Amino acid sequence: MKTEDSIKTFLASTGGDTVKLFDLSLEPHDPCILSYTPSPGFQVNSIKWNHTNLVVASAGDDKKMSLWRKNGQDLGTVPMGGTDGADNIEVRNCCR
Repeated sequence: MKTEDSIKTFLASTGGDTVKLFDLSLEPHDPCILSYTPSPGFQVNSIKWNHTNLVVASAGDDKKMSLWRKNGQDLGTVPMGGTDGADNIEVRNCCR
């Protein structure tokens, strides 16, 4: 049973090369719970939560999709583009 106190609302935003995650249920002093830079110096163009709202994906000028859990765990990157980059997928501790 969910109570009003247990409901959390999360927001992901991007600006420049940084992605920030916010917990909007926190006190107004600083709701930012995570700030990360997938590829320093490369613009982030898109961010999206997965269907469970536990993982956020970001994509940008580095031509990679980066996956992160909302607790800050880096799940790795997937190359994008017109080439078959399946052999170059980096996955870090995704099963833990």
